[in-house]
Formats: sequence, C-alpha cells, structure tokens
Amino acid sequence: MRENIKYMAAVSVTNIFLVNLSVADLLVTLFCMPVQIAKSVTLLWYFGEVMCKTVNFLQGVAVASSVFTITAMSVDRYLAITQSLRQPWMPSRRGACSLLACLWLISLAIFAPLLAVAAVEREMVPMLARTKNGSVRPNS
Repeated sequence: MRENIKYMAAVSVTNIFLVNLSVADLLVTLFCMPVQIAKSVTLLWYFGEVMCKTVNFLQGVAVASSVFTITAMSVDRYLAITQSLRQPWMPSRRGACSLLACLWLISLAIFAPLLAVAAVEREMVPMLARTKNGSVRPNS
C-alpha cells in the first residue's frame, strides 16, 4: 500500500507531459526517420502509395503533437509561477490527460487532408548506356 502511494505521487502533470512528448518523438524515430533516410539516400520512393500517405501523415501528426505538448508544458509552468502567490496552480492528472487527448485529436484533424492529397508520382527514368569511348547516352 505504501509503495502505491509513492508511485501515485511520482505521476505528476509534468511527467505526463514528458511521457506524451516521448511518445511523439518515438513515433517520428520509429516510423518516419528510417523511411526519410532511405528516400534521401536513394532519391527514389520504394515504399508504395499506402506508405507515402501513412508516413507523411504520421510525421505531421507527431510534430504537431510535440509542438502542442511543449506549448501546454510552457503554459502549465507559466501558470505555476505566476499564480503561486495567489493560489497554488495545481492542475489535475485527469485534466492533463484530457488536454493531451484533445491535442492529439487536433493534430490528427489538421493533417487528415494529407491522407487524401499525398500520392506517388511515377516518372520514367531513362536507362543510360556507356559507349566504347566512355561517354554516356540514353539506351533506346
């Protein structure tokens, strides 16, 4: 029972914000970075239409939720400092979780049009052939 009380005290609003920020960063690290690195190295998109929509959407959502979470943390700290003399600023854990859920929903809504707009454009790349004298010409 006593350990349970210590655990609940460690779950502060700031820690909730930090965990949410970590989740958004992990989303970028696990899903977006490997695909973007492969695209940057090869200059081609090998992953298909579904991955094009998904990766771009998840990247936008993760970045937006990170920005919104940092903003919420800043407002929380501002209120904690400026309201400390009048009445202590003590936001609830439930309120913080509700706010973060709303921020994720807003992030999803902002980038939802990207799912409809993102598309893979197919282009013909000419095959090149090397001639006997070392020059390069299009292969016909």
